[in-house]
Amino acid sequence: MLHMYWSSAEPMTKEVASKGALKKADEELKEELMQRLVDSKLLGAALQDFRREAEISRQLFAHFTRTWRDRQIYWLAKERARVQQDLLVVIVDSYDHAKMSLPKFPNGRTPKRSLYENTRRTFLTLTGCIVHGMGLYRYTSDEGMPGGSNWTLECVMKSIDHSWARRRASNKEMPRECLHKKLSPLFHKSGMDFRIEHIDTVRNWCQLMPTSSTLKNAYRGRKSDEETNMKVPQSFSFMCREDMPGQGHGIQTDDNVPRRLRTQGDLRDVFAMVESYMSDTVLIQPPLLVYPTAFQSSTERYFNEVNRTEHVVQQSLDSDRAADLAAIADAISKDFPHMERSVRYYRSLIDQGRPRKPYSRIGFLEAGPMVQPPMGNIQLGAEPPEPRNHWLQVIAKTNLGQHVQDVLGDPAVKKQVLQRLTIDRFENIDPKPTLTLVPQNSLAEFWLPLTAFYVGQDAKNGVGFVTSEKQAPSALDLLGAIGQAVDVELRAAKAKPGASKALKDLLSKCITEFNKLCTIKKHRIDTARKALIYNLSLDADLGAIMRAAEEFSWERIPFILEIRGASVEEFIAQSQDRQKNAYAKSMTAAFQNWVQQLQSDQVTFESQRIMSEKESAKRRTKLIGQLEELHKRAWDLVGTYLASNLRFFAGAAKEAESTVLPLLTSYVDEAFADIPECRSTDDHGVVLWINLPCCGVVPLHKYEWCVTAVSNILALYRRNGIAFVVHANRGQVAERKVKTSKDEDEDVKDEPDELMDFIKKDEMESGSDDEQETTGPNQEDSDIRDMKYRLEKDLSLKERQLVIRNITWVFDKDSVYGRRDGAITGLAVIHRDRANAFKTSPGYRSGVIHDVQMLQRAQMFKPPAQQNRQNLPHLGRAFTDTQEMKQVAGGTDIVKRTLASFIPPSMHTTMILDLLAYDAFPALAALEEVASSKRMMCGSVVLNAAPGTLQTRVANALYESCRNGSAVLPNFPEYEPVVKALQENNTIDNSVGYKVCVAKCGRLLVLQSLARRWTEYEGTKDRAHELIVEHNKGFNVDGDYMEDDERP
Repeated sequence: MLHMYWSSAEPMTKEVASKGALKKADEELKEELMQRLVDSKLLGAALQDFRREAEISRQLFAHFTRTWRDRQIYWLAKERARVQQDLLVVIVDSYDHAKMSLPKFPNGRTPKRSLYENTRRTFLTLTGCIVHGMGLYRYTSDEGMPGGSNWTLECVMKSIDHSWARRRASNKEMPRECLHKKLSPLFHKSGMDFRIEHIDTVRNWCQLMPTSSTLKNAYRGRKSDEETNMKVPQSFSFMCREDMPGQGHGIQTDDNVPRRLRTQGDLRDVFAMVESYMSDTVLIQPPLLVYPTAFQSSTERYFNEVNRTEHVVQQSLDSDRAADLAAIADAISKDFPHMERSVRYYRSLIDQGRPRKPYSRIGFLEAGPMVQPPMGNIQLGAEPPEPRNHWLQVIAKTNLGQHVQDVLGDPAVKKQVLQRLTIDRFENIDPKPTLTLVPQNSLAEFWLPLTAFYVGQDAKNGVGFVTSEKQAPSALDLLGAIGQAVDVELRAAKAKPGASKALKDLLSKCITEFNKLCTIKKHRIDTARKALIYNLSLDADLGAIMRAAEEFSWERIPFILEIRGASVEEFIAQSQDRQKNAYAKSMTAAFQNWVQQLQSDQVTFESQRIMSEKESAKRRTKLIGQLEELHKRAWDLVGTYLASNLRFFAGAAKEAESTVLPLLTSYVDEAFADIPECRSTDDHGVVLWINLPCCGVVPLHKYEWCVTAVSNILALYRRNGIAFVVHANRGQVAERKVKTSKDEDEDVKDEPDELMDFIKKDEMESGSDDEQETTGPNQEDSDIRDMKYRLEKDLSLKERQLVIRNITWVFDKDSVYGRRDGAITGLAVIHRDRANAFKTSPGYRSGVIHDVQMLQRAQMFKPPAQQNRQNLPHLGRAFTDTQEMKQVAGGTDIVKRTLASFIPPSMHTTMILDLLAYDAFPALAALEEVASSKRMMCGSVVLNAAPGTLQTRVANALYESCRNGSAVLPNFPEYEPVVKALQENNTIDNSVGYKVCVAKCGRLLVLQSLARRWTEYEGTKDRAHELIVEHNKGFNVDGDYMEDDERP
């Protein structure tokens, strides 16, 4: 069955050749001839039929000669596929099913039980496919998978597809020639892929094919037909008519096809070239037409349907076989309990409903050829003439040397051969390097470069290439060459007296040298074979038989191969030594040049550094002065901005209740008067902020001042004023039981570990206050609750005309930590005026502000504990630091979200007044809003802390915002030019021409590409490492630096 595939887009011809081909014909014929030779020798002593033995020996020698030639072609093709990669050599073969029987019983012995002995175990189909130069691919399938053409074609197509994928990944095309031969598997692991794939589904290739051709009488056993004395051919190759010489004109062909198949021409007709053996150079019959052009379209449709066909073949078992496997599985599970995998495998074979893996796609059938870049109209000049070959010269004293030269051929090898044979008269022959005598890249001859010849120990045993089949030499391998040499010797001597004796001496020398070269004792020529050679060479009656034998080239003689290998090995070794010496000298010279350049760069860098130090000192003093001036101007602007937009008011002494606290109305009027846009009171708003969690219980005089300030400012700004009061958490619960020390421990048990030491320290400082809290009623909670009630009552007085709205701030769940409430409560206070702008805001209507981010503990501001103890002089108590930390603080986010929920978009400017400033968060929130292009001011009344501390925090925040660009302050100086000039002041001028280094940031860095070369080379790595370490100590004192110049 032959099927070809054509496509104008795919230059590679895919050939699937002779299915079910060879059946070990060579081995069978060899065994038959050897048996006949043995029988003849056994009978030769009695019958003395020497001629019969010589005839059988000649036939066996002829078979060896043909086999050797075929294997030479295969070896050359294999090496060409591996080295040149322009030929695809595919070999497919399968293992014996008997070798793959499962399971393998212990010690390889089948148990003595009728079930195991009489029932055949299951087996695994294992097929190997070698694509030389590409990879080894193995395919397995379970018992019941039909074999034959479908299985073989599936394995071959998958292997070609894997090879195509590998070539396509390296941006290469597949070879355009395909040689497909079914032989024993060979595998070399040098750079080849190795894949194992289990196949459950096989395409039914035979059913898919629209048309097939069969070569009659091509699949019989490869034996001689005794009746007709004819042989079956053993080699087929395929060629299109357009690829024949002259497109087939003048060549006799066997192309009888019906007229209806000649509608599309005949240039694409495919012919089978039939040869008797692979090594034959002539056909045994005219080219045979196997596939006409008319089948091209149907073939293309066939290959287009391969990846989407539904005609598949899968593994299946008949009922009897399934019952046998089930019985074996049950027996194994009882007799060999440890063989669980074998039992599972047997039972999976019986289950015909198990899922099957579908067939994989054949990618190279769809992809087509690689797209090559278009070539322009390139005009090439005439090629120069090839150089003339060097003429050989031969120095010989007699004509006998010329005849022997014709037989032996290559002068260089001939000289060594004759010297090995101790023929002294030919030692003056002028040799020529063997490497130049071998044709390079000759596609017709399948030649390889001479370096591909195997010159190892096996070459002495007759192996010219690396193969898994060792070719054992014998006396008959020398017979053809010795016979020709004898014929030349006899004709040259012209039957001189003593010619037979001289010839016998020559044969004796040849045999002696052969035995010396043959390392395997059983392959040496013994006395009986030696006598056979003498008789065949000296008997005149056998001369015709010997001359009738097929020609045998001297290149196939084992010891000639060994001599050639030795000469090539010596030539290559000498060349490699010269190359290594030259490379070592060049590397040493280059390294010395690098050392000199490195020293030169170091001197240049040192001189540049000395010169730049004097000038840089002057520039540095000047730049530092400029930097100080810029710094002073920047802080003046920050102070001016804080005085006008973020003002801080200091309270009086905390002990004096009669001291007058600051008046805020004048500050608000003065601040809004400086803004031209605020023409009416409706354009700007006032927000009062009272944060009680940070202050605890407020003293009486401060409390009254806060209530008065809220009433006065809201009365003044009745339409656009609002006050927010944030309650402390301790006032949220009406009743609370008295806590013991154990309860306090449980309350803080979930606190983060890193804060426990801080909490214990605060509790130790609190002293008797905490002791009193555990023994009596919680006086602090009562005081806070009373203050909250009193504050709501005072603000709700009718004469104040204020409206109070309860507000809840809900914290984001992800930011809540410890055992704290997720929300805090407070008040929103506005004037009773119906036109108040805050009544319609979303925050006022809902009374809830969501997603407030909780401030981290490390960012909370807390005054010293000793100050807090003086906050409540009239009660004699104060919050401890631990109690302060338990209060919820939202930072700037609680202020920003409150403003976003209440302030309407129409309000041009907003003034925030922090009446009990403790942590400066309202001021910082105002600063962040200003950075986001909003008009906002803030005033903070500092009563419980030092005002300078809070003012410094806000000033630093404003300065940092202006420096990093997040806030814009008019006329704020630019630091970047001065800072950059100050950094570059100490750098060395890079314009100086450094050779092997580069100057960067005051360091002299060695180029990494050159340094790596010298540190990796064996002859310079120690000295290079010392130089680089010493260089870094002097010029890169803070580390081992190199300049990476190898990146693209």
